[in-house]
Amino acid sequence: MGAASDVSYQLDAATLDSASNDVAANWLPSTAIYGTDMMVGTPGTANSNSGGTPALGAGDIVITELMIDPNGSEDVREYFEVYNTTAAAIDLMGWTIVDASSSGRAHEITTSTVVPANSYAVLAASVDATLNGGIPAVAYEYGFDSPPGGTATPGVGSNFPRFNNESSFDDGTPNDNEIDGIALLTASGTEIDRVEYDYGYGTAPIGFPMMMFSGGGSIESNTFDVNANDLAAAWTAATATFGTASQLGTPGTQNTLSVSSNELGAVKLYPNPATNFLSIELEDENWTSLTIYSLTGQQLISVKEYTSRVDLSNLNTGTYFVKVNSNQGSETIQFLVK
Repeated sequence: MGAASDVSYQLDAATLDSASNDVAANWLPSTAIYGTDMMVGTPGTANSNSGGTPALGAGDIVITELMIDPNGSEDVREYFEVYNTTAAAIDLMGWTIVDASSSGRAHEITTSTVVPANSYAVLAASVDATLNGGIPAVAYEYGFDSPPGGTATPGVGSNFPRFNNESSFDDGTPNDNEIDGIALLTASGTEIDRVEYDYGYGTAPIGFPMMMFSGGGSIESNTFDVNANDLAAAWTAATATFGTASQLGTPGTQNTLSVSSNELGAVKLYPNPATNFLSIELEDENWTSLTIYSLTGQQLISVKEYTSRVDLSNLNTGTYFVKVNSNQGSETIQFLVK
């Protein structure tokens, strides 16, 4: 039902962006009277906030972990993890999971799949923990098609995505490295995130997974940034064990940042992104001191002796560097605070 004459429509104050103003529900009749003719509207002044719903955009959901080459049966053990970067729950029902290989296959999410605000969710080939290696709390089961087949029409028949790049689909061009990956599209077709990787493990043009990456472990992102997670540098091999099949990953929980240092050996930082604290573990010993710096090099925190949890409560959301010292040497590592 339209507004009465002499009454304007106004865009809800919570949805003042070019995507949200395409949503009819965000336009409401004005209620404030202005001028000498008792017109209704707010010309030149702030619109009212009536609880409109902002349109979803790229990066509201980001892909944060990929199990593309599990041990055992891939048809039940593949999974990927997403993170909701917004302050409101997001339902993925009607969204499309796209296999970014040259197969072009896609699958429509057909049931309500809510990712809580600032939280993770796992989407997997199988929801059965006795088959999938003990993946905890699978939010949605997208199925698996083997051998490859199906068409690009979402949600039709056996048209399920498949993400093991050891069996990427040949695009017909000889002597090149095939691309595989995952993309997420909303019901309206907006691409929210896409992560692509190589068939050749560490080869051009993308460069990850890293060379010598073995099956049975996921690759984890160290960023919630929708552009940064396109880069090989944002992804590292998981080091934490989960489930019942001795696989490596952190499905549904915060990722662990693990780096290799010539002086310190393997260094683990977790959680990453961090919130109120950061834990750091070295391969062979405890660290002896550390310093945290801003991106501009300003010293923010100095810790003179080992502790299992470094207090970050005074840091704002952003990117930082930590210099970790031990009896063997030192290493400077980038990490995130959310």
